[in-house]
Amino acid sequence: MGGGALLRRLGESYLAVHPQERDMPHLLRSLLGAHARPTKSNTLFESIGRDLATHDVALLDGWVLARTEARACALLHMIQGTAA
Repeated sequence: MGGGALLRRLGESYLAVHPQERDMPHLLRSLLGAHARPTKSNTLFESIGRDLATHDVALLDGWVLARTEARACALLHMIQGTAA
């Protein structure tokens, strides 16, 4: 399974456990905050670091992901679906 397919599968798994987050605008707000796009290039990296530091993680198919990473996978799944 290629990297993109794995990320989409993890996103699908995340949404199966958190169906209330199956909303693209919500995921975008969760990932980007109140801004339409990140104000700094490392905003997502900072969010991932904060998630890991506070143990805000998701266990998906044997992988431990920061919640921000899991949400990014969910967004990818919603955008690209199961297409290869």
